[in-house]
Amino acid sequence: MAFTVVSLAVFAPILVVIALAIKLDSPGPVFYSQERTAELGDTFPVYKFRTMLPDSESAEPEEDEDNDRITRVGRMLRKTHLDEIPQLWTILTGKMSVVGPRAVWTEEEPLLEPETKTWRKRWFVKPGLTGLAQIHDAKSTSPTTKLRYDLEYIRRQSFWFDLKIVARQIWQVAEDTVRFTASDESTGE
Repeated sequence: MAFTVVSLAVFAPILVVIALAIKLDSPGPVFYSQERTAELGDTFPVYKFRTMLPDSESAEPEEDEDNDRITRVGRMLRKTHLDEIPQLWTILTGKMSVVGPRAVWTEEEPLLEPETKTWRKRWFVKPGLTGLAQIHDAKSTSPTTKLRYDLEYIRRQSFWFDLKIVARQIWQVAEDTVRFTASDESTGE
């Protein structure tokens, strides 16, 4: 809770700037909501900054680089992970944890389950904003690898292991942000 409250306070000014950038870049709402799977198959809404054109989502997992529905500002938000900031509110309300298996879109679950028979083992812990799969860049496009990391996290979870994952995630976000700002994408060239 302390991590979430401090993070929301620190990011408050940035939230306003991001909201304005989204509104100026494309029509539609600032926030995007999606039903995700929680513990024991329950569901809850996740809020993120909208990064795609309105009404253009697809349950089929795909790589961001191949997705032409992502807006210009949305691409920047995804590369710097700033689209995730609103999920801090979901953590504050108790639906998510800071660390845990990534909550999967409810419409994506039926596509991933047949590929990995033990997929539902992920449901035994609260989903997280970050986790072992995220810091190893395992995505839904590779469900077997993602599940392997999620199950490893469930076996090893502890306060200290969570701290290591959060520290590594913060480091990766910083690296991704520096890499993006130094790239041609950030300058529009």
